[in-house]
Amino acid sequence: MMEEEDELGVYMRQGPVRRENLNPVLWWKDHQEEYPRLSKFALDILAIPAMSVDPERTFSVTKLTVSSQRHSISPEIIEEMQCLRNWLRHQAITMGEVVSFGGDLVGWEGGEA
Repeated sequence: MMEEEDELGVYMRQGPVRRENLNPVLWWKDHQEEYPRLSKFALDILAIPAMSVDPERTFSVTKLTVSSQRHSISPEIIEEMQCLRNWLRHQAITMGEVVSFGGDLVGWEGGEA
């Protein structure tokens, strides 16, 4: 596996991929081992919906997450929770990946503060 600082350079030197009916999500999922950090970033960006229905749903779900009993949750944790929910829903990650990664999330018990 390449060093993280080399990923972008290797990707940029690769040149454009020219295929009809190319699905960018599938392409990044197929290249996760080759570009582990870039693929996570790309899948996160590609998960942003092009219409307002999904953001409205996200705000609605976030309202349920940030109830009066949970008002002390930091904005960073709320953002992480919504990102994970979206990634899981769009199958960009699996629950096993979330569980194995969980302790490293900023603000989580055992993670960075």
